[in-house]
Amino acid sequence: MELIINRNTAHDINNKLKDVYFQYNILHIDNIDTIKEEYLVDFNIKIFWKMLEKETAEGRPLHNINETNYKSIPKSVWGDIWNPQIFFVNLSTQNFEERDYRIEKRDHKLYVVENIHMIGVFSQKFSLHNFPFDYQELEIIIQSKRNDTRVNLVPVYKGSKISAITRFTDIRQEWSLCNYTDYILEKTLSEHSNSGSSYPRVRIKFCINRSAKYYIWNIIFVNFLIIALAFTSLTVDYDETGDRLNVTMILLLTTIAFKFATSESLPNVPYLTFLDKYIISGISFHSLVTIQNAVVSIVNNKERFEHISFLVLAGIFGFIHLCFGIKTYMIKKTKRKVLNDFSSTHMNKSDL
Repeated sequence: MELIINRNTAHDINNKLKDVYFQYNILHIDNIDTIKEEYLVDFNIKIFWKMLEKETAEGRPLHNINETNYKSIPKSVWGDIWNPQIFFVNLSTQNFEERDYRIEKRDHKLYVVENIHMIGVFSQKFSLHNFPFDYQELEIIIQSKRNDTRVNLVPVYKGSKISAITRFTDIRQEWSLCNYTDYILEKTLSEHSNSGSSYPRVRIKFCINRSAKYYIWNIIFVNFLIIALAFTSLTVDYDETGDRLNVTMILLLTTIAFKFATSESLPNVPYLTFLDKYIISGISFHSLVTIQNAVVSIVNNKERFEHISFLVLAGIFGFIHLCFGIKTYMIKKTKRKVLNDFSSTHMNKSDL
């Protein structure tokens, strides 16, 4: 059947609310950078909407179009046909984008199908308070440039579970991935728009979990040993104040130097992470030992002070590590529960 483009008749459908259906698939995730707060995603989204009997391209109706002869439509015309004008809100760097169109018949009705293949770097704020025992819920945010009086975004289901991510790459093996994605339908606030309108938006969410082994053995364990070595200064006779302070100051400077040496591996955020607090507590403990070394030289009953201060320092050392041990257990327990809930909740949903 011949495709006819009538350029004389206008038919405006822009002011009518249209249901726009979407399906998505996350093909690949890589280059997760918690310092720059970005990640690379290879993403595909399929968007389709029911075609009116008289579809238009800049007001010019397309007649006799079907799921077969749509291939005869010039590429320039596809850009004129009504579409929801979907874009990616949190896309910071676009490496590749391809959009293709076709016509499909579903339930004896014709639908315009737009397939978007996007490879790019997406940005998002990371929550690193519990670093390195943290997990991150990442998002791909898509939005229509047409307001909510014209577009209604509707997910399409097929299957028994939320769509799995096809491929996940992490060279350092620092991250593991929850195999399920989720989405949230929402609208932008009208007061944030110059036009005073709200726009439909979809937040596609997925979860990654950090493996803390590298940080435990290379940073936390090393700091623990340096902190514990602070007690060696107490083996030096308390009359030898200079020798004691020399040992303590070397260990203190070693802790500070180690902190700066590992700073490139730590996230640069304007708040203290769990690991920052542990390192700072170690520096503080070394400072207390330094004060003890200095005070013991000026008190009258040096032996009694030495005995009491040793017990106090040992108690503080034990209290610090007991608190961090309990906190670590609580963080990991909470994380495990959240990740289990995340997976089980999404397994009960239908697959996009």
